[in-house]
Amino acid sequence: MGEQMEVPGLRGRVAVITAAGQNIGKAVALAFARAGAHIVITGGNDLAKIEAVADEARSLGVEAMASICDGPTRLP
Repeated sequence: MGEQMEVPGLRGRVAVITAAGQNIGKAVALAFARAGAHIVITGGNDLAKIEAVADEARSLGVEAMASICDGPTRLP
């Protein structure tokens, strides 16, 4: 599952993925990383989880940046 996959046009590009600390967001972030995209990932309030995903992405040979970014749950 950790293998690199070639997706035309993604290698070297940057993908921004929100809610990437776990579940679907984490899976999407790592899929982009496996395809060769550098990633910027955000999550609610657990920087350790987000950093763990970034570390896993870096182990795949891409750059990864993690940040807390928690928006409102409701817009006015």
